Amino acid sequence: MRVVVSLFVLILSISGISQDHIQVGELFCTADSIPFTGLYRTYHPDGTRSAVYTFVAGKLNKGVFFYDERGMLCMTGFYTDNRPDGLWQSWSGKGTALSTAQYDQGKKVGEWTIKETEKGPTYKLMYADNELIEARLE
Repeated sequence: MRVVVSLFVLILSISGISQDHIQVGELFCTADSIPFTGLYRTYHPDGTRSAVYTFVAGKLNKGVFFYDERGMLCMTGFYTDNRPDGLWQSWSGKGTALSTAQYDQGKKVGEWTIKETEKGPTYKLMYADNELIEARLE
């Protein structure tokens, strides 16, 4: 299993796809095309954890967790059948909330709150069925 996952990381590197973000698709764990089920982890160059993805039957499903270079949790979200779904959140290195976003089966919905920095302005975006319908600066 470790060889197959390492091979997948090598393929991502050769193809120019960032290891920090898996391109949505299916992941298989053997040459027999058996869909992978389990946790897939990526790492920063220094060996600290970068991300943890959950695959079910070869597809991104359930929680995903992203970590900064110090290994601190900086973003979480959910996937359902390779599509972002539900609540996504991000935090600064000090634990301050920076953003919240909602997806419904891959479509942007509801109010999104985004801060680029801890002390920076807050942007409020309102989405309906993947379309931006309102944006304001607070």
